[in-house]
Amino acid sequence: MTHSLLFPVFVKYHRGGDANIEGRCLANLCNALKLADFDRFRLCYYYTTCYNIDSALRLLENPRLNSNVLKFRTDRRWVRYCGRFSRIISECNLYKFTRLSDLNSISEAVSIVEKWYYFGRYAAFLFLETYFAAVKPNWKDDVVFAWEPEENYTLGAKSLINESDSLSLNTLLAELKRVPTDKNNSNSLAIETGLCGFWKILKGTRYDGFYKDRMLNEAKTSGFRDLILSCANE
Repeated sequence: MTHSLLFPVFVKYHRGGDANIEGRCLANLCNALKLADFDRFRLCYYYTTCYNIDSALRLLENPRLNSNVLKFRTDRRWVRYCGRFSRIISECNLYKFTRLSDLNSISEAVSIVEKWYYFGRYAAFLFLETYFAAVKPNWKDDVVFAWEPEENYTLGAKSLINESDSLSLNTLLAELKRVPTDKNNSNSLAIETGLCGFWKILKGTRYDGFYKDRMLNEAKTSGFRDLILSCANE
């Protein structure tokens, strides 16, 4: 496998960790609030429900809040409708957390979480990436990427190597896991997010620093503004 000229550019981006900035912020919030592991689970679950840090913190304080007073990002906007929100919140329970705690690998966790009500693959990866950062479960990282030509992570990977097959993709994944980073990014979940973010930069729909800027701008109107900003900058 040979690398393209973009490989070192991605490594620099990946080390910076902008694509995974909110996962790190949530982990810092858990530490700042001295949350027990089950509450860390809840915060990650609520974050995935709304895809918004302020809403996750509000639900952690009061899970009986109505969806109308919470903020949802576009990717999770449909959670509001047809009773989905109430059911998702009601199914945040100790059983789910305990079952995750008993697992041995990331692939097992993906298989379970993507079957949770109104999660699916995208929400499963979003949840597990933040959970991995916040709880640090002792799971084997055994994720195998499929070669899905239209997926952003595949397109991002194709920009880094000169091959187009699943074996090359997973060889690249294994190599990226060995890249030294202090941003908690050396796992398959964070690498997939990084590849997606990098491809969006190449397309021109994002820029390096977009995810941090979005998080900081959203924090400005949050009742947890100072807390979020302090955890975002650690």
